[in-house]
Amino acid sequence: MLPRTRPILPRCTRLLSTVGLVALAATACRPLVRTTVDPSTASLVVRNPSLFDINVYALPTDNGAPQWLATVPASGTRTLAVNKRQLQRDGGLVIRAQALGNTHAWTSGKIEVDDLTVAVLDLAASWVGDVSTSQLYSVTRQVILVAPDK
Repeated sequence: MLPRTRPILPRCTRLLSTVGLVALAATACRPLVRTTVDPSTASLVVRNPSLFDINVYALPTDNGAPQWLATVPASGTRTLAVNKRQLQRDGGLVIRAQALGNTHAWTSGKIEVDDLTVAVLDLAASWVGDVSTSQLYSVTRQVILVAPDK
């Protein structure tokens, strides 16, 4: 007769492992919740020639929480899609910018954007990260038609 050996895993460890596997299997069988992405309403081109990475936010309401759009790296340019929920109720775009590590934020004035215009944010940061001289403006999209070669 063989000598009786101790189980490899104690009984409570086996129980916890079993419960964990059941929980994992239950969440894996859950149906996927699909969400639709809001189509972009406008485009925002952000140019940052400064030495700071700068966070860019949209302000959909004057007193509400800002919605983060992107962090634009130093000496970088980003093209961002702006959704309808990131615009103000009247369709205007208001942007807040803040250099990383700085406590002061700059808030732009409101500009009107639509599918025929592109918003441009030229960020300007001082040597201490003050972005108060930044500018937000809109430009008209140019449709370029190219004639086929003959």
